Amino acid sequence: MGHQLSLNYKAHNYTDTSIRAYGKKILKLQGLRLKVLEFLQSQSSTNFETAEELEMTLSSVCGRCRELQLMDLVFDSGKRRKTPNGGTAIVWQVKQKQL
Repeated sequence: MGHQLSLNYKAHNYTDTSIRAYGKKILKLQGLRLKVLEFLQSQSSTNFETAEELEMTLSSVCGRCRELQLMDLVFDSGKRRKTPNGGTAIVWQVKQKQL
């Protein structure tokens, strides 16, 4: 599933330092993407709920959910839940594979 969790764009700005840093992070990012995807397969959740359950930072979960959305693996379910801040948040849901 690792290849399936690769993005089609490079998350760097094409400088030598940015490319090196990206190269060091890519495997970690793919692992975090998989961790978030597996959690969302078990239950549809908001970024806040996912971050809390997986003990990840909210910013990391937000990034991974956006990547999974761009990869067409998760979608906005249309449902909203309250956040700890009093706002509302998207409930992410995993897309079912088409046979």
